[in-house]
Amino acid sequence: MKFRVSALIFLSGFLLSHCSALALVPLVPGSDSLISRPDSILTLVDESGFRFDSTFSFRGSASYNDGERQQAFAFSVRMRKDSVTWLSLNVAGIEAVRALFTRDSARIYLPLNGEKLEGDYGLLRSYVQYPLDFSTLNNLLLGNLVNNRPTSGAVTENDTAYTIFLESAVTYQQATSLKKNYRLLTQLLKDKISLRELRATFDRQEMVGEALFSLFRNYELNAGGNKATIAVKVNRTELNKTLNFPF
Repeated sequence: MKFRVSALIFLSGFLLSHCSALALVPLVPGSDSLISRPDSILTLVDESGFRFDSTFSFRGSASYNDGERQQAFAFSVRMRKDSVTWLSLNVAGIEAVRALFTRDSARIYLPLNGEKLEGDYGLLRSYVQYPLDFSTLNNLLLGNLVNNRPTSGAVTENDTAYTIFLESAVTYQQATSLKKNYRLLTQLLKDKISLRELRATFDRQEMVGEALFSLFRNYELNAGGNKATIAVKVNRTELNKTLNFPF
């Protein structure tokens, strides 16, 4: 079913924190100045990430385009700190995808045909071919630096921004952050095995509570040369409200 494929691809756009001591990558692209102690910058970038005390929810609109198909969606995300993330996608006012994630489980429901998928994070990996876990999912949703337990890394700087290069056993990662507040501007994640890439851009950073949160995002997916773009606009946020997570 074409819609089921589109819905899951859209979900993968969403699904696709502090780092340990790093060894410098021998070669770093570009001509920016290399920083000799990258750990301190990585710590500040991580600490600038969006955090909340109890619950957080946001909703808005999005559009998917892969060159052949275009689809507009509305979405709603609800999160309970460190325990539950809930997601609903709607097309023309009709719910198309509902998902519920915990630290060790993933559940996806497709109301249009009644199909339910339940399992661990291997369930998501089978669809998006990316080494996802609960932390990665939440950091991508919140616009924070993903921690894939890097084994090497480096940081360069220019007049306005830092560029971060990280490598783990399974991924390459590159990110940029503003020097004035360390908030993340872009993030590239590339899986070494599947070579799938996710490029995310976080624009219009506004204060929500006591932290900056990106209201406009652009996700570019590249899966073996098959490219898709997802443009996201957040139009409502709520902090520390009572939430339910129906499934």
